[in-house]
Amino acid sequence: MNTMQAIQERYSCRNYEHKAVEQEKVEQLMKAVYATPIAMKRYEDLHVTVITKEDFLKAWDEATAKMYNQLGEHPLYGVPLVVLLSGRTGEEIPSSTPYLNGGVAVENLALAATELGLGSVIFGGPVRALHGQPALLEQLQLPEGFSPVVALGIGYAAQAPVERETERHLVTNWIS
Repeated sequence: MNTMQAIQERYSCRNYEHKAVEQEKVEQLMKAVYATPIAMKRYEDLHVTVITKEDFLKAWDEATAKMYNQLGEHPLYGVPLVVLLSGRTGEEIPSSTPYLNGGVAVENLALAATELGLGSVIFGGPVRALHGQPALLEQLQLPEGFSPVVALGIGYAAQAPVERETERHLVTNWIS
Protein backbone atom coordinates (compact mmCIF):
# COMPACT_ATOMS: atom_id res chain seq x y z
CA MET A 1 0.00 0.00 0.00
CA ASN A 2 1.41 3.39 -0.89
CA THR A 3 1.02 6.54 1.20
CA MET A 4 -1.82 8.05 -0.83
CA GLN A 5 -3.74 4.78 -0.70
CA ALA A 6 -3.35 4.65 3.09
CA ILE A 7 -4.56 8.26 3.33
CA GLN A 8 -7.60 7.45 1.16
CA GLU A 9 -8.46 4.24 3.06
CA ARG A 10 -7.99 5.53 6.60
CA TYR A 11 -11.26 6.23 8.39
CA SER A 12 -12.53 6.52 11.96
CA CYS A 13 -13.44 2.96 12.90
CA ARG A 14 -16.03 2.78 15.68
CA ASN A 15 -16.64 -0.95 16.02
CA TYR A 16 -13.90 -3.47 16.90
CA GLU A 17 -13.49 -7.21 17.23
CA HIS A 18 -12.57 -8.44 20.69
CA LYS A 19 -9.16 -9.54 19.44
CA ALA A 20 -5.69 -8.45 20.51
CA VAL A 21 -3.32 -6.84 18.03
CA GLU A 22 -0.33 -9.08 17.43
CA GLN A 23 2.98 -8.00 18.95
CA GLU A 24 4.64 -7.82 15.51
CA LYS A 25 2.03 -5.27 14.41
CA VAL A 26 2.43 -3.30 17.65
CA GLU A 27 6.17 -3.15 16.97
CA GLN A 28 5.48 -1.81 13.46
CA LEU A 29 3.17 0.83 14.95
CA MET A 30 5.92 1.84 17.36
CA LYS A 31 8.33 2.28 14.44
CA ALA A 32 5.81 4.68 12.91
CA VAL A 33 5.44 6.72 16.09
CA TYR A 34 9.19 6.75 16.72
CA ALA A 35 9.69 8.18 13.19
CA THR A 36 7.56 11.22 14.06
CA PRO A 37 9.25 14.55 13.47
CA ILE A 38 9.15 16.48 16.74
CA ALA A 39 9.32 20.26 17.17
CA MET A 40 12.90 21.46 17.58
CA LYS A 41 14.02 17.79 17.70
CA ARG A 42 13.10 17.70 21.41
CA TYR A 43 12.10 14.04 21.37
CA GLU A 44 12.12 14.05 25.15
CA ASP A 45 9.00 16.29 25.03
CA LEU A 46 6.69 13.53 23.73
CA HIS A 47 5.83 10.50 25.84
CA VAL A 48 4.18 7.37 24.41
CA THR A 49 2.00 5.08 26.52
CA VAL A 50 0.75 1.79 25.03
CA ILE A 51 -2.39 0.57 26.79
CA THR A 52 -3.84 -2.92 26.42
CA LYS A 53 -4.97 -3.52 30.01
CA GLU A 54 -8.69 -4.34 29.76
CA ASP A 55 -9.56 -3.07 33.25
CA PHE A 56 -7.96 0.29 32.53
CA LEU A 57 -9.69 0.61 29.15
CA LYS A 58 -13.05 -0.30 30.70
CA ALA A 59 -12.66 2.28 33.50
CA TRP A 60 -11.58 4.92 30.98
CA ASP A 61 -14.55 4.07 28.74
CA GLU A 62 -16.96 4.40 31.68
CA ALA A 63 -15.41 7.68 32.84
CA THR A 64 -15.72 9.12 29.34
CA ALA A 65 -19.35 8.02 28.98
CA LYS A 66 -20.15 9.57 32.35
CA MET A 67 -18.42 12.87 31.51
CA TYR A 68 -20.39 13.19 28.28
CA ASN A 69 -23.62 12.01 29.92
CA GLN A 70 -23.75 8.97 27.63
CA LEU A 71 -24.20 6.24 30.20
CA GLY A 72 -24.54 2.85 28.55
CA GLU A 73 -22.53 4.02 25.53
CA HIS A 74 -18.95 2.99 24.81
CA PRO A 75 -16.95 6.00 23.61
CA LEU A 76 -13.77 3.91 23.33
CA TYR A 77 -15.66 1.61 20.94
CA GLY A 78 -14.19 -1.57 22.41
CA VAL A 79 -10.65 -0.98 21.12
CA PRO A 80 -8.15 -3.50 22.46
CA LEU A 81 -5.18 -1.13 22.09
CA VAL A 82 -4.74 2.58 22.73
CA VAL A 83 -1.59 4.56 22.11
CA LEU A 84 -1.72 7.67 24.30
CA LEU A 85 0.53 10.60 23.45
CA SER A 86 1.46 12.99 26.23
CA GLY A 87 3.40 16.20 25.90
CA ARG A 88 5.69 18.04 28.22
CA THR A 89 4.15 21.28 29.39
CA GLY A 90 5.76 24.27 31.04
CA GLU A 91 6.62 27.91 30.68
CA GLU A 92 9.54 27.21 28.34
CA ILE A 93 7.34 25.25 25.90
CA PRO A 94 4.81 27.01 23.64
CA SER A 95 1.30 25.86 24.60
CA SER A 96 0.54 24.46 21.13
CA THR A 97 3.71 22.34 20.85
CA PRO A 98 2.47 19.26 22.77
CA TYR A 99 -0.67 19.18 20.59
CA LEU A 100 1.26 19.63 17.35
CA ASN A 101 3.72 16.87 18.28
CA GLY A 102 0.89 14.57 19.36
CA GLY A 103 -1.13 15.30 16.23
CA VAL A 104 1.72 14.43 13.90
CA ALA A 105 2.48 11.25 15.87
CA VAL A 106 -1.15 10.14 15.92
CA GLU A 107 -1.45 10.56 12.14
CA ASN A 108 1.73 8.51 11.63
CA LEU A 109 0.15 5.80 13.78
CA ALA A 110 -3.22 5.95 12.01
CA LEU A 111 -1.67 5.59 8.57
CA ALA A 112 0.55 2.73 9.74
CA ALA A 113 -2.47 1.00 11.27
CA THR A 114 -4.32 1.29 7.96
CA GLU A 115 -1.39 -0.23 6.10
CA LEU A 116 -1.32 -3.11 8.60
CA GLY A 117 -5.01 -3.86 8.01
CA LEU A 118 -6.13 -2.39 11.34
CA GLY A 119 -8.87 0.08 12.10
CA SER A 120 -8.20 3.18 14.14
CA VAL A 121 -9.94 6.14 15.71
CA ILE A 122 -8.44 9.34 17.09
CA PHE A 123 -9.52 10.13 20.66
CA GLY A 124 -9.85 13.74 21.77
CA GLY A 125 -12.91 13.59 24.04
CA PRO A 126 -11.71 10.53 25.94
CA VAL A 127 -8.39 12.29 26.56
CA ARG A 128 -10.29 15.28 28.00
CA ALA A 129 -12.22 12.87 30.23
CA LEU A 130 -8.96 11.28 31.37
CA HIS A 131 -7.82 14.66 32.73
CA GLY A 132 -10.68 14.52 35.24
CA GLN A 133 -9.71 11.07 36.51
CA PRO A 134 -6.76 11.33 38.94
CA ALA A 135 -6.80 7.59 39.69
CA LEU A 136 -6.51 6.71 36.00
CA LEU A 137 -3.87 9.37 35.40
CA GLU A 138 -1.84 7.96 38.26
CA GLN A 139 -1.94 4.47 36.71
CA LEU A 140 -0.39 5.89 33.53
CA GLN A 141 2.80 6.72 35.46
CA LEU A 142 3.52 9.71 33.25
CA PRO A 143 6.78 11.53 33.87
CA GLU A 144 6.47 14.75 35.85
CA GLY A 145 5.44 17.70 33.70
CA PHE A 146 3.63 15.62 31.07
CA SER A 147 -0.04 15.78 30.18
CA PRO A 148 -2.09 13.56 27.81
CA VAL A 149 -2.91 15.38 24.56
CA VAL A 150 -4.31 12.84 22.07
CA ALA A 151 -4.73 9.09 21.68
CA LEU A 152 -5.36 6.54 18.95
CA GLY A 153 -7.57 3.52 19.45
CA ILE A 154 -6.42 0.60 17.30
CA GLY A 155 -7.77 -2.85 16.56
CA TYR A 156 -9.44 -5.12 14.04
CA ALA A 157 -12.56 -3.57 12.55
CA ALA A 158 -15.69 -5.59 13.30
CA GLN A 159 -17.16 -4.67 9.91
CA ALA A 160 -15.95 -3.49 6.54
CA PRO A 161 -15.75 0.27 6.16
CA VAL A 162 -18.64 1.97 4.43
CA GLU A 163 -17.73 3.39 1.03
CA ARG A 164 -17.18 7.10 1.50
CA GLU A 165 -16.38 10.19 -0.49
CA THR A 166 -12.78 11.21 0.18
CA GLU A 167 -12.53 14.21 -2.11
CA ARG A 168 -13.64 17.20 -0.15
CA HIS A 169 -13.58 20.75 -1.30
CA LEU A 170 -12.22 22.65 1.65
CA VAL A 171 -12.17 26.41 1.53
CA THR A 172 -8.76 27.11 0.05
CA ASN A 173 -6.95 30.37 -0.61
CA TRP A 174 -4.18 30.34 -3.18
CA ILE A 175 -1.62 33.08 -2.73
CA SER A 176 0.60 33.11 -5.81
